[in-house]
Amino acid sequence: MICDRCRDALQGVASIDESWAVGLKHRPEEDVSDERVRMSYGIKHHPTYESFREALAQRCSVCIALWEGLEPEEQGIFENTTRTDPSQHPVTLTRHTRSPETLDLAKRWVTSCVRHHGKCRAGSGDGTWYPTRLLDLSRVTNTAEPWAGQRLVEGVSLGSLPQLMQDVIFVSLELGIHYIWIDLLCIFQDEDDITDWQQESALMNKVYSNTFCNISAGDANGCLESLFNTRDADSFLPQVIELQVGRGDHKTQLFRVYDLDYWRRSISGALVNKRGWVLQERFLSARVLQFDKRQVLWECLENCATETCPEQIPRHLLGRDHRIFKNMVNPTIQVEVRHLWTCLVQEYTACDLTVPSDKLVAVSGIAKHIAALLQDSHFYGKTSRPAEYRAPSWSWASIDGPVAPGPQLLKHPLIKVEEVHLEYLTDDVYGAVTWGWIRLRGALRQRQGR
Repeated sequence: MICDRCRDALQGVASIDESWAVGLKHRPEEDVSDERVRMSYGIKHHPTYESFREALAQRCSVCIALWEGLEPEEQGIFENTTRTDPSQHPVTLTRHTRSPETLDLAKRWVTSCVRHHGKCRAGSGDGTWYPTRLLDLSRVTNTAEPWAGQRLVEGVSLGSLPQLMQDVIFVSLELGIHYIWIDLLCIFQDEDDITDWQQESALMNKVYSNTFCNISAGDANGCLESLFNTRDADSFLPQVIELQVGRGDHKTQLFRVYDLDYWRRSISGALVNKRGWVLQERFLSARVLQFDKRQVLWECLENCATETCPEQIPRHLLGRDHRIFKNMVNPTIQVEVRHLWTCLVQEYTACDLTVPSDKLVAVSGIAKHIAALLQDSHFYGKTSRPAEYRAPSWSWASIDGPVAPGPQLLKHPLIKVEEVHLEYLTDDVYGAVTWGWIRLRGALRQRQGR
């Protein structure tokens, strides 16, 4: 439902071209990259905190979207953005993301992608490379008690696996996938002997770039939690509202009210995508099926969809990170590739790492991919510096915290990189660094005064 206050606010901007649709934008300073965006209006929302809370209690879908997306000081104002998009009737969602209806939709996404998306087929490997270890599901069945007495590998009972792994196996079988790769099971986790971890972590780029589909638990805090969630579908379903349009003729038109910030919160803001190691999982995989706390989301190189937008997410609802995702496979020119690397570093340095010394290893897969596109050696581009050495001081990897590029003020560089020397912990030249230096050539100016 939509409360009276939100209805009145939307009606206030409905005297426009009737082909437009009405949506909500949480942050006025953020651009929406779509030529169909016509204009934006800032409108007063609920006048008091009490009335806003009352609307939340009544389950107004607009108010709920604003509450989840706005900072406290912004809760009095929302921005209403109008844009072209065909109004469709809201879909009906089940109460749980493990429902047959939800899984059937996931199957349709996968099937459609395999049949019709040439970029995705090219971006998911040619089937000639496989990881060192895979989990064979060919003899596992989905029954009422799916894991009773069944074993995945020698000495490991399916029923003894953490809940999240069991759920991923269940979804894989539903999708007709017979082999899966789970890092905690396919890489030996031995604190006393990290040889296998060093060897396998150097292959991450091949694992993800050759994967058929990456199944992601968007909001699980760990393996003990479930991939699936119970949800209140009425609180976030896009609502259809009838408003008067035109100037003076009192003609009415159906509008669909979108939460324009939902994709950013669900993908970029998901717990799983705030982990440094996961960045390359998402950006190197041609297909990602993410189970959010509210709905299931699909992202591939040619399409994005959710249960509320099952055919396709409108382009203006997608953020910059999806443009990065699409460009990972085939950027057109070197300048574009270098910009892509800069954007990835910015995304990566905003993520968290449980082990700070993994700073370079956790992004080495992406670095290898970018270096191959450039046909060049890799390069590692102040908040705080770690006590433990992991990269030279001139590298972005040497600091903890977000890194963003500064403005390009000069056409020609003032410093030329003559030579870069790095020494590595292993044979992987994209992995952990033990020491390094850089030789530069440039003009020096004598400092005046003290």
